[in-house]
Amino acid sequence: MASSKKTQASQLFTQSARPADLAAELQRAVALHRAGQWAQAGAAYERILALQPGNFSCLHLLGVLMLQGGRHADAERLISQAIGAQPNTATPYINLALAQSGQHKYDNALDSIAKALALQPDLVEAQVNRGAILVQAKRSQEAVDQFDRLISTGHGTAEVWTNRGIALAQLRHYPDALESYRKALSIAPAFPKAHYNMGTALIETRNYGDALQALDRAISSHPNYAEAFSAKGQALHGLGNPGEAKPWHERAAALKPHAAQILLSYANCLVDLREYEAAHRTIEAALSADPQLADAYVAGGHLLACQWRHEDALANYDRALQINPLLESAYFFKATSEMALKRYADALQSMQRCTESGRFDTMLARQYCRMMVCDWTDFDGSVQRIREEIQPGKPAELAFSLLSLIDDPALHLIAASNFASKWKPAATLSPKSHGTGKIKIGYYSADFHDHATTFLMAELFESHDTERFEIYAFSFGPAQAASRMLERITRKLDHFIEVRGKSDEEIAALSRSLGIDVAVDLKGFTTDARFGIFAARCAPLQVSYLGYPGTTGADFIDYVIADETVIPESQQAHYTEKVIYLPHSYQVNDSQRAISSRVFERQELGLPQQAFVFCCFNSSNKILPATFDAWMRLLRNVDGSVLWLLQSNTPAMQNLRKEAEARGVDGMRLVFAEYMPLEEHLARYRLADLFIDTFPYNAHTTASDALWAGLPVLTRTGQSFASRVAASLLTAIGLPELITHTPADFEAKAIALAQDPGSLRAIRDKLDHQRLRSPLFDGVQFTRHMESAYIAMHERYCQGLAPAAMEIKA
Repeated sequence: MASSKKTQASQLFTQSARPADLAAELQRAVALHRAGQWAQAGAAYERILALQPGNFSCLHLLGVLMLQGGRHADAERLISQAIGAQPNTATPYINLALAQSGQHKYDNALDSIAKALALQPDLVEAQVNRGAILVQAKRSQEAVDQFDRLISTGHGTAEVWTNRGIALAQLRHYPDALESYRKALSIAPAFPKAHYNMGTALIETRNYGDALQALDRAISSHPNYAEAFSAKGQALHGLGNPGEAKPWHERAAALKPHAAQILLSYANCLVDLREYEAAHRTIEAALSADPQLADAYVAGGHLLACQWRHEDALANYDRALQINPLLESAYFFKATSEMALKRYADALQSMQRCTESGRFDTMLARQYCRMMVCDWTDFDGSVQRIREEIQPGKPAELAFSLLSLIDDPALHLIAASNFASKWKPAATLSPKSHGTGKIKIGYYSADFHDHATTFLMAELFESHDTERFEIYAFSFGPAQAASRMLERITRKLDHFIEVRGKSDEEIAALSRSLGIDVAVDLKGFTTDARFGIFAARCAPLQVSYLGYPGTTGADFIDYVIADETVIPESQQAHYTEKVIYLPHSYQVNDSQRAISSRVFERQELGLPQQAFVFCCFNSSNKILPATFDAWMRLLRNVDGSVLWLLQSNTPAMQNLRKEAEARGVDGMRLVFAEYMPLEEHLARYRLADLFIDTFPYNAHTTASDALWAGLPVLTRTGQSFASRVAASLLTAIGLPELITHTPADFEAKAIALAQDPGSLRAIRDKLDHQRLRSPLFDGVQFTRHMESAYIAMHERYCQGLAPAAMEIKA
């Protein structure tokens, strides 16, 4: 009824309106507009235009209203009509320029500004907006020059200083940008735009706490500042709190539902919350609002990559680059998908387009790509620059990549702590009293399938004491086809829970609801890790094991499982976790792993029949120039010998052969082994004579594979966990004579064994004798030791005691 009366009233107004009535209605519409009642103002403008379609003021103001609501195409249409009705007024050209720039029509926008200045050359507003449009067009230095001219002529307003700061931030001159914002605030202390842009600059430099303070000041001055709400969400997200960030993004999107950048930031938050359908809808809405928003295609690609749809992701990144060929984020994420698809040469090409060399994550990712293809261009210089970037409190990414480049546990701790600071830890759970029930152990991984982690841990999963423990596995990896390993472990686990579609907070909440006592992270900072689960405190006790050979640097990880070889007592200071020392080796192994009965001939695998075969099946990124130098000296000193390597990718093979030639060794003395199923891969180890290790990232699973197959492993130890794993395995199997501690000793030992068949034969016989008798391959005994560790840490917790380093006796 009320709606009907309202319609009738509108019709009566239209039928009987006089010029005085229209003027009064326009005044009312303007008042509504100024009061922020945009919907009512828009309706009033529309009523006037229904009666007077060419009303200049109404067309212009409705266009401004559309502009304020982010509806740039509608704004351009309406303001153009207004200009058609009254072409000699400067201000509409300025607003037309803003509508055009909102659609990335920067040349058109600058033309519109030029028309405004032609009508009124001294119009400061037009000059200010010219600078702002240059900022939007990323013509940043021109923008700085424009604002400097304004400042030099006495027009250095807070707006001008703020826009100057924005241009400087685009040039990544963040200290200068922040100084410009401070200058703006000295003129207008409550100027919300300056506070907002100071916040965004601080986000770019990852000073999220300071950013929040600046954004709160912006919001205090402007309570409906949608962009500031969105930026506050970004800052909270940067602090590792996407759940806390989400409401701020929602508020921003509610205020400006057609603002593409606001929608894009919201979508990025939803992706990290694993709300993939909502993220997809939001990205589509952003593209609907701005079809040329290249960053939205990057976000769409990242969304697909998070669901392991890397081919589809690449199509999105390519679309982004069609729009903006210089967009570094598109190249960066494109490279990550190409790496996931093992297209390392393509990944390196993409990563090299990221010229933002000052960003640590870009530097480190580029170096990782190079290492995967054994491109050692400027290796020492690159590593030195990476080392210099690692400073306490400085934002860091990709801590895992450092382990293969630098043997320095103190530096690893700094990098890991900086990386872990991305996550805000939840409160520690309160102690509980001893119960008579079973201790609930949760294992968390993306690798519960045919993967090295599961190959190592299968017997542990099978051997747990079900009278004392209840075992859960939380799987967040990609969906897998049925496999023998998956079937084997799920048959023995009490609970196997697929959680890939849940957010970190949801997985943590589920774990707490199930009463998990000890949560074991099998991923750390490796591929597909979900470290946020542990930041959200999925269990009272949280343990790092196996997947990441180093400290996590996180105060919410209570323990790391190790042994006295991989973490000597003198190195404990470089770990934020308390160390649990297992007897023998920290690495679990499966004594039931099958080795194919197939008998390979050297000739069929490209190996010379009579040559001495040095072997290393480590990943190509572990091969450093110094390691390769040593290997080539071995080949030069052992006549006719060859080096048998894993063919991880064609560019690596080509580069390694080229590097061999550069060191005076025939490149064909490098023989590359193609992929084989695991059982056959283990069988072919028997054709090699000696496994020679990499440094500083040793053979880990590959070393235990070699030893299980009966191939001696020669290693060199360093200071870091990753550089001492092979020594741990050799100690546990009773072959300490294969552990060296200097480059010279490593080479001398390798040459001596290659030239003394009797000594090498004695070592092989010793290995054959001890393989099934040593603790290294006793999975059941290892499980008892792990269970003792779980019991010990759980008892301390129930007694209200803080975590402490402990030694588990054999």
